[in-house]
Order: sequence, then structure tokens, then C-alpha cells
Amino acid sequence: MAAGAIEIDLAGVTFIDSSGLRVLLALAETVTASGGAVVIRNPSRPVSRLLRITELESTFGLVPDQSDHATD
Repeated sequence: MAAGAIEIDLAGVTFIDSSGLRVLLALAETVTASGGAVVIRNPSRPVSRLLRITELESTFGLVPDQSDHATD
């Protein structure tokens, strides 16, 4: 796998459990081992809450929802 960032938009995720978290962590481990990064874009409240509770926010490059911002 080539180095780079994998971006995952989780704005529409209304539920995430330990299985979903395990998939994200396995992906992050594989990608970072290749010199890349996993970026979570627009994390929904359930996703943000789970990452905060499990202290995994720093594992992923989080990009907040920017849909309220005007684009040029």
C-alpha cells in the first residue's frame, strides 16, 4: 500500500460500536505502518463521543463538519 491519507466521511454514521471501532483501528494500524494516515472527516456526534471516551481522538486526524461554512 502506498503512503498517503485515507479520508473517511462519517457524517451519516448514527451508531458505532466496538466492531466498527475495531475496523477503524485496524485500518489505521495498516495505513500508518505504510507511512500514511487515516483522516476522519465530519465525525457525527456518536463517532466523536466514542473517540473521546476511548481516548482515540489523536489516533485519527479528525476534520470537523464544515458544512456550515461558505465556500468560495
